[in-house]
Order: sequence, then C-alpha cells, then structure tokens
Amino acid sequence: MNYGFQDKYLLTATVRRDGSSKFGPDKRYGLFPSASVAWRVSQEDFLQSSQLIDDLKFRVSYGLTGNQNIGDFAFITRAGAAPYVFGNSVVVGNAPQNIGNPNLQWEATKQFDIGIDLSLFEGRIYSTLDYYDKQSEDLLISTPIPLTSGVSQDPIVNLGSVKNTGVEFSVLSRNIIGAFSWTTDFNISYNKNEVIDIGTNSIGEPLEIPGQLIPLSNQQANLTRAGHPVGAFYMYQYDGVWQQGQEDEALRWSSAVPGDPRYADLNGNGVLDVEDKTFVGNPHPKFFGGMDNTFAYKNLSLSVFLNFATGYQVYNTARNLFSRGVPFVQNFAEVNGFWTPENPSNTVPRPSQGGNTTTLTTLVSDRFLEDADFLRVKNVRLSYNFPASFFSGRIVRGAQLSLTATNLFTFTKYSGLDPEASSRTSLLSAGIDYTPYPLTRLISLGAQFTF
Repeated sequence: MNYGFQDKYLLTATVRRDGSSKFGPDKRYGLFPSASVAWRVSQEDFLQSSQLIDDLKFRVSYGLTGNQNIGDFAFITRAGAAPYVFGNSVVVGNAPQNIGNPNLQWEATKQFDIGIDLSLFEGRIYSTLDYYDKQSEDLLISTPIPLTSGVSQDPIVNLGSVKNTGVEFSVLSRNIIGAFSWTTDFNISYNKNEVIDIGTNSIGEPLEIPGQLIPLSNQQANLTRAGHPVGAFYMYQYDGVWQQGQEDEALRWSSAVPGDPRYADLNGNGVLDVEDKTFVGNPHPKFFGGMDNTFAYKNLSLSVFLNFATGYQVYNTARNLFSRGVPFVQNFAEVNGFWTPENPSNTVPRPSQGGNTTTLTTLVSDRFLEDADFLRVKNVRLSYNFPASFFSGRIVRGAQLSLTATNLFTFTKYSGLDPEASSRTSLLSAGIDYTPYPLTRLISLGAQFTF
C-alpha cells in the first residue's frame, strides 16, 4: 500500500508471506511485514521558495525480512553411500549423512531505520544519511558436533541473535559542469556488530562457537560469544621473549627456556593455560566506503574509483609459518636478529628447531594479528567516444576505445598479500589469511563498435 498526501506526507506498507521447502512441513511459512513514513519538508510553504534547498525529506521505517540461505533438505535425515567391512570384504552400504532438524524455520531480521535525503543548489549536491538498528534472530547456524555422532555433516539449527547498528552517508557532487565536467560520488559506512544471544547448553551455561582450526597450530583464532562481534579474534597475547635470568619462572610457567616466546599470564596463576586467552581483535571493518571521481571533456572521459576500510585486523598465518626461523626453510626477513644470548631480542624468539620451542612458537597469538587498514585504487578507466561525424556514411555508426586498470595500487601496512584476504567463507572464521590467491592487477584495452 502506498499513500501520499500533497506530496508531503508519504506512507508505504507491505506484508509478505513467504514459503520455502528448505524448512520442515510445519515451519515453511513466514510472515514479514514492513512500513515506512516520510515527510518531504521541502514541500512545506516555508521552504518552497528556498534558493538553497531543492529537496529535503525525513524517513522512518521498520520491517522484517526472512532468510532461507541454507542447503536443501536440511530438515530431514539423509542417507548416503558408506563403505564398511562385511565378513572379509569391504562393501558399500548406506548410512546417515546428517542429523535432520524438522524444527528449522526462517531466520528473521528486524530493522529500524531513520534517514535524511537532501538535494542542494539545483541538484548539484545530493546526499543521504541513514542510521540503522538491525537485529537478526533465529540464526541459521551450522553447529559442530563430535565425530562420534557418526555423521559427516554438522546439523543446522536456529540459534541466538546478532545485532548490527551503524550509520551510512553518501554524497554525489557535480563539482564542475560544462564542456569540462567533474563529478564525485563518495560513501562511508560505520557498523558495529555484536552477538546478543547464542543460546545455552544443557546446564544453562551460555554457548560459544569456535572458528575453524588454523593450519600448523591446529587451534582456533576466532570465537563467537555473546557480547562480542561474530568470529572475534580470541587468542594468547604475545609478551616478548624469555630472557636470561628468568629460567625458573619460564620453566614453571610454560616449560620454556630463555629465547622462547612469552605470553601474557592474564589469569595470574603462573602457568600457561587456555584461561590466558582473550579477545584481541575484530575481523570486521569499523569504517568502510569508496569514492568515484569522473572527469569528462568533450568525448574523453576518465573515471577513478577508490575503496577503503579501517578498524579491523587479519591473522597472517603465513607469518606464523615463515617467521619461526626453522632451519633449511625459507623465512621472512623479520627473523633476522633473532634471540641469542649475545643478542637478547625481545621481539623475535630463537629459531624453532622442534620440541617445546616449536609448540610455543606456533601458538595462535596476537603476534601475527595485524591491522589491515587499506586504501586501494580499485579501478581506473580512460575512454574516448569517436564523434558521430567521424563515421558519416560508413557502416560503423559509433565507436569507443577504453583503457582499464583494475587493482592498480594498494596502500596498507599489512604485510600479507592482500588486506582483504580471507581463506574462510564462514563469518565465524573471518579474517584468516592462509595464503589465498592474491588479487590480480589487470590492465585491459577494449573497443566497442555500434553498427
């Protein structure tokens, strides 16, 4: 339903009832209403004669949307081929592949939004500002279960709720108009992600979901727990290197010797244990956005697009692998100046040669957690449109030549190949850089003809 009164007071209301065969017979349908109201202030008498403001509108909306982004048939237990020993032979039979969940239902997201639309100087500047509060409930999550369950796939359940709040701002500015024109399109967003609830176990304790195991160390770097972002980094805090004169403390604390890595004793019990882990970072950017500048002169056009992100971290698994000073293995340059009795470095431990040294070195810690803020020249495109008079009387009626460069430059202090790298597709294990294929710098020349 859409209703407008004098083009000043606007109302929109919708109701959706969606059904999906991905859910159980009793849970297949979901009801998702939404409504929004707007006040176009620029239509009021006191602003209609304004020489500055062309359009000004305030918006408020609230609504629910549904999510069914899971595989098919998760609500039933499925059988699949499974080899087993029968007598003295290996034969193929059938066995359960998953644990069905007939109570699976729609994941629902409630969102409240307040926005402003503003146009100035006869459309030369147009901007929008939005504040949103979005909470997703009955999340569709794959929950890990022990291998002793006898199935190979983790069951999908509706569990907990996650909240995202943030601000989005965008502005389109026609800086110069005429034979030479310059247009700027800029946007920036701020987002705060927080797990509100993730359920409880059989004895009423809050649940938490660990991320996937990190290669080499065979430990998790991410943990999802109420009160923190989804997949937040949870690990030991690197505290330098054990030095000579600390032999007794090092041996008692972690069976270490001088030259071994040292980690913060957060619970103060004098030994290294899992209680010394803590939340140390966020794999999700706090601010992100982009800017597109377009310059044009007659038939020549140049577009430069930049994007950026800041306020987040990436775990550099490659540094853990190649910064341990393992003999006969290529290492990163940072291992130069490693700890020796004559060179008591407090940043780079002694070379890892097996035994306890290797165990302490490969622990997942914030030593290899890096700020990944970046500014990237994402796309640059130079194009030329041949004038129509050039093709007068010819079969070809128009042509455009273009030169495009993608991923041209990246400015960042992150030491890995790509500050946006993530080797995991799940948000529960975000921000893990395990040497994925880096972005390719691509330069291409193109031609387009019209006949």
